[in-house]
Amino acid sequence: MKPDLKRIEAAMEEAACHYSSSIKPIVDEFVAAPDRYQFTAFVNSALAKDLLTDLQVRVREWTAGLEELVQQIQAAYHEGPIIDGWLESSQPNDPAQSSYRLCGLDEDGQIWYRDYPAEQIPDISLAIARYQRLRTLLNRKQHLEAQLSRLTQALVEAHEKIAEATQ
Repeated sequence: MKPDLKRIEAAMEEAACHYSSSIKPIVDEFVAAPDRYQFTAFVNSALAKDLLTDLQVRVREWTAGLEELVQQIQAAYHEGPIIDGWLESSQPNDPAQSSYRLCGLDEDGQIWYRDYPAEQIPDISLAIARYQRLRTLLNRKQHLEAQLSRLTQALVEAHEKIAEATQ
């Protein structure tokens, strides 16, 4: 579980960038002219609380989504074989002589082929479908991790600016 927590923390750092563009101008303006904000301190504190609450809700949603995706990914691995490849068939004039082969790419980008009897094709098809579903889950997970990471980065930058301004 610790590697997952490290990935979540890393994702939260990356997600901070998402909010940095909206937070940075406000923080920069506060640092440049803090007296201007004394008159609207009450209004701004309410806004700050609302923003922080909104960010907290988003982080909870993204973290819960990430945890759910991790469980779905683990479940996909436990369902059975996963094959990154595709099936090809050749059907001569006599359908009883149809042949099937599994194809894929090796590390060098070269195509490989492996012949299989027709009775194994349903299992191979399921393994290919598992791979495609797994790719979709992994892409969604990567997207959520990126959002969390950008948000974390923006929050770290905002925190540093506020800390510098109050020293």
